[in-house]
Amino acid sequence: MLQPRLNPASCHFSCVQIEIELSSVRTEADFQAWRDQQEWTARKYAMWQAGEKLPSQKPSTLMKCVCVQQFDSHRIEDIVIHVPHITARGGYEIHR
Repeated sequence: MLQPRLNPASCHFSCVQIEIELSSVRTEADFQAWRDQQEWTARKYAMWQAGEKLPSQKPSTLMKCVCVQQFDSHRIEDIVIHVPHITARGGYEIHR
C-alpha cells in the first residue's frame, strides 16, 4: 500500500488552519463527532491489519424474536419459547 509522503509540520498547520476556518460554522459536537470517526477508522484498520474481524463480521447464533427478545438459535430451550411467536407473526430477524 502506498503511503503519501507528507511533511508533518505542514499537515498540522493545514489541519489547524481548516479547524480555525470551520470553527465559526461548526459546533464542538461536530468536532467531537469527527474525532470519534477518526478514532474508529484507526481502530478498524488496526483490527484488519492484525487479521481480526469487526464485530459485525463475526457469525452469530443470536436472533431477535418478533416479541423483541434476543435468543440463541442453537439452544433448544430458547427456540421452544419463541417458535409460537415466530410462526404466528410469520417471520424473524437475525440479530448480528
